[in-house]
Amino acid sequence: MSVDDEEATEEPGAEEPGAESEDAEAPDSGQPDDGGEGMDPEELAKRRKLKLMIIAAGVVVVLLATGGALVFTGAMGSFVAWLKGGPSTATVSLPGPPVLHEFPEILVDLKTGRCRATFIKLRVVAEVPETDIPRIDGVTTQILDGFQTHLRQYERADLVGKEGTDKLRAAFRDIINKAAAPAQAYNILFREFILQ
Repeated sequence: MSVDDEEATEEPGAEEPGAESEDAEAPDSGQPDDGGEGMDPEELAKRRKLKLMIIAAGVVVVLLATGGALVFTGAMGSFVAWLKGGPSTATVSLPGPPVLHEFPEILVDLKTGRCRATFIKLRVVAEVPETDIPRIDGVTTQILDGFQTHLRQYERADLVGKEGTDKLRAAFRDIINKAAAPAQAYNILFREFILQ
């Protein structure tokens, strides 16, 4: 057997020991190849600029969100006032403690479809701030007229029970608040409430 025959009988994939294949890959180190090794300097500079732009955009978004929250909650106004020379003080006069103000007795015929008229007799007490008493005293006639006009719209059945009296309390409070504005009645109480 000649040397040429020996070479022909060798397996096609067999190599000589110690010889490396040209197609063999380098062992994988487990790390991506973006660490900059083997990259040109321009590509590295582009990647650094991109990272800086992303960070800057994140900072801008955080600053805008914080500023919006400060404006929305009103904290920014306090900060601006502080920059202008400290917080400004405002004096607010709060109404005094509520007192009971009694109106004169009311006697009114109620609406009815029968010959026999029904009536209501009331003693109304309003809970109002003490500072508003002079204002309410000045318009007592208008308030009583409003009470009587309103009562004439009701039938006896409309005023019976808790629902009827609650509706009447709300209406009387509105009448007082409208006639004596800016004075405000907190609550309406009935010292006497007779339906006949």
